[in-house]
Amino acid sequence: MARKPRSKTATKSKLPAVRKQKAAPPAKAKATTLAMKPTPEITFDYLKSNLFRTVHSDGVIGGITPPGNVHMAFFCERVAIPRRIIFEADLNKRSGIMKLGQEIKRETRDSIVREMEVDVIMDLTATRNLHNWLGDRIKELESRHSRAARKKRKK
Repeated sequence: MARKPRSKTATKSKLPAVRKQKAAPPAKAKATTLAMKPTPEITFDYLKSNLFRTVHSDGVIGGITPPGNVHMAFFCERVAIPRRIIFEADLNKRSGIMKLGQEIKRETRDSIVREMEVDVIMDLTATRNLHNWLGDRIKELESRHSRAARKKRKK
């Protein structure tokens, strides 16, 4: 009796394929060197979702969620746009066309607006990774600033 072929989807793993790197040639300096074992690799492809967007952030507000994750709401600051503006109206009786006149009244908030752009919720591991990544970016920026300041002093 012939066996049914397996479906291709049943044999594929959901995880990315792990490839082995070629081993480096053994060192010639010592005859007793151990053979190098190949290092496994995992490849990540970065794709943008349909909701991907670039946002500007002036700050973040948040805290710890009840299940123990870190919650961050990124915001941008701006002056308040008016809630309402009232203008005089000039109606031309002959043509029926109304022209906009002078502004009479403007209703606005008496505050600065912090418009929430995006919420991010991370577990402890992801938060530590973000902390380390931000620390590295801060060091890069500080290094750039100090090099620029030294160049400026030399001129």
